[in-house]
Amino acid sequence: DLEERDARVVRGAMSFRGTPYRMGAEGRGAFDCSSFVRHIFAKEGKYLPRTAAEQYNCGRPVDKADLKPGDVVFFKNTYKRGVSHVGIYMGDGKFIHASSRGGVKESNLNDSYYINHWAGARRPNVTQGFD
Repeated sequence: DLEERDARVVRGAMSFRGTPYRMGAEGRGAFDCSSFVRHIFAKEGKYLPRTAAEQYNCGRPVDKADLKPGDVVFFKNTYKRGVSHVGIYMGDGKFIHASSRGGVKESNLNDSYYINHWAGARRPNVTQGFD
């Protein structure tokens, strides 16, 4: 069931709260933003490319007003030009991500920083994941 899968994605992501951030890390005690999202979806059998920019080209575009828990949210021009940050939408305007300031944590999409850097969102395809 799709809603149950989305709930598992969010629960799985939340279980990593507090994990440190390290650029280029791929788990084993630290993540960067894209490796965190990749790790969470791999647990559900959905395989994503390595970088936020590559992940942005996967799945179906979703309007911000139509976000559901488990959707993947993207931000641009955060530390370099173009799509450069990614997280997982949790519901109620919140998302979870591996942040260079505080590691894996929840943030609010309505914070001015995230409003100003919003790039878009994607939803996994029901049968093929993000392919």
